[in-house]
Amino acid sequence: MSPLELLIVVGVLVGAALVRAYGSVDEDEIERWAMAHDVDVDDETRPVVERYLRRSRVCRAWGAIAGLLAPTVIRPLVGQPVHVAGIGAYEATPGEVGLVFIGYLVGALWAELSVAR
Repeated sequence: MSPLELLIVVGVLVGAALVRAYGSVDEDEIERWAMAHDVDVDDETRPVVERYLRRSRVCRAWGAIAGLLAPTVIRPLVGQPVHVAGIGAYEATPGEVGLVFIGYLVGALWAELSVAR
């Protein structure tokens, strides 16, 4: 796969993740969350739950994207060959792809810390 093709694939995946993250929160998702957390959802609490779920999705998505792009930014800064999303032409670096998961977890932590208690 050429670097241009890889950039296109990464761009499409990032775009799809952001469309999903910023999309509307459906009623089923709100009801599942409410049942799992033993919360009664009414007209007053529904907007709060919806904002919480959307913020959580957005923060996790941006965290995962940051983890995906981190090797692309960090490697040139330390004088190593450029790898797009942890994938390079000279060597395989599967450990760098794990940064996506770490970024996702940091995004989840960010979402929880940003909620006013």
